[in-house]
Amino acid sequence: IIKEYMIGCVKSGTGRSARVSGIEVAGKTGTAENEKEGKTHAWFVCFAPADNPQIAICVMKEYSGSGGGSVCAPIAAKLIKKALETGIITK
Repeated sequence: IIKEYMIGCVKSGTGRSARVSGIEVAGKTGTAENEKEGKTHAWFVCFAPADNPQIAICVMKEYSGSGGGSVCAPIAAKLIKKALETGIITK
């Protein structure tokens, strides 16, 4: 059930910017308060391919003041694309 929710997050939710053509990504976005007053931390955690995970990624940007979907998910997508290009993972 959790995997299906994570797939949904990337397909049509806050993690849409982690989509990678030809591979199903499962992920979760988030924000976290910091230890001081000010901007929140942003994070995104994912794995791919969703049906046969070969890579797991967590991207965190401290004091970003934004959500994980806008600042961290695109970085995860770039890492997944590079892993596909270099043969680290397969579709």
